Amino acid sequence: MIPSHDPRVNLKVLEAAVDQFAAYLRSGSIAHPIVVTVEGHTYRPSISIGFVRELVRELAQRAPDLDADGRARLAALAQELEAVGSTHAADYAGHLQRELKSHLDTWRYFLDDCARASEECAENYQAEVRARTRIAHLLAEAAAHGVDSAGARTRLAELDRVLDRLVEPGPFAGPAGQAERYPEGEYPWLYRRPRRPSLSVA
Repeated sequence: MIPSHDPRVNLKVLEAAVDQFAAYLRSGSIAHPIVVTVEGHTYRPSISIGFVRELVRELAQRAPDLDADGRARLAALAQELEAVGSTHAADYAGHLQRELKSHLDTWRYFLDDCARASEECAENYQAEVRARTRIAHLLAEAAAHGVDSAGARTRLAELDRVLDRLVEPGPFAGPAGQAERYPEGEYPWLYRRPRRPSLSVA
């Protein structure tokens, strides 16, 4: 999840994440906690490839809200992130594949719960659907870096078929006020909601 609605804060978080990104890739952990203090407020995100890429994406979309120095810093950090990933390509691929598996597991568990309890599914859908969006972004990252994701894509296709049986068209379930950044053609799962149970007629 993005730490703040303020792009200036997120830029500081990205700086800290990029500073520790090589150490994270050398570790065996899917996520690596960091601590960032900005103007007296402390943020404790856990960085991962998905988190850092989502942060870059968010900042790129919010670039007009940054001043010229902020936009230049964002461009430099994005380049540095690419350089670190290239230098540690094997570790990058391994972390990416493990993170994909983790999010696919999380999404599968949620869909299993949905199949058993539709009311809880409806209550939790907006929060849990973030995993499906993260999976999409991680698969795009894998494709961009030549990381093998065939198994993950096959598994996701199966889970999407399960999802189709459980949902119907609904209101935007993505980040509030950001529907224009997540078009339905690219993110159809964000425009769905769990099917409401049919009412039997006596």
